[in-house]
Amino acid sequence: MLESAQLEYGRADRAATHESLSVAEIRAVLSAGRPAGAADFTTLVADILEQLGIRIRNDAISAWHQYWNSAPDKWGWDVPRTKHDCVRRLRSDLALLLEPYGVAVDPTPGDRNRADI
Repeated sequence: MLESAQLEYGRADRAATHESLSVAEIRAVLSAGRPAGAADFTTLVADILEQLGIRIRNDAISAWHQYWNSAPDKWGWDVPRTKHDCVRRLRSDLALLLEPYGVAVDPTPGDRNRADI
């Protein structure tokens, strides 16, 4: 009984807070325009990161090399670049891939180690 009341309350709450998109907003989203909201943005970034990961792993031009040092360590092993270098490269790739959607990737003014999208 309590569970059904919780489900009914959840349905009523979602119905009360639901905001429908306008036709113009739907057209913009479908034509690869700016994300309509946080959920749309999250899905877009997750999809782009997945595509980028596939490209880095499987690309014929060995895109993964940008995340690894070209010189092996003293034992002859290839080693990954520093976290800072990898974050800069990833931010650069994200900036290029998000540009068609009108999303800018800029460093946070107060913190040089983070990026806001």
